[in-house]
Amino acid sequence: MIVTDCYMDLTRKTKIMGLTTTSLLIMFVIGFISWFILILYSLAVVAVLYCFFFILEFFDEDIYEIIGSNLKISQKNFMHKVRNGSWTDRYI
Repeated sequence: MIVTDCYMDLTRKTKIMGLTTTSLLIMFVIGFISWFILILYSLAVVAVLYCFFFILEFFDEDIYEIIGSNLKISQKNFMHKVRNGSWTDRYI
């Protein structure tokens, strides 16, 4: 049994260089792809991405879960749009 006074310690995510593994993975993938397009300018892209992700995670560690939940469409909303034809009219 884990005993703690601070619940933040239980939900804290592992960070490497101040970023979670999700941010690091995104930063490395975009940096690798930009290396072939921008060559040395990709280092500036990686630096900007690092600052951007660091600021995002400074304000909220669970930023990716928040963004993901905001992008999901609810079943009620989905069925309403399908029944009213707002999605099917575009493809006819």
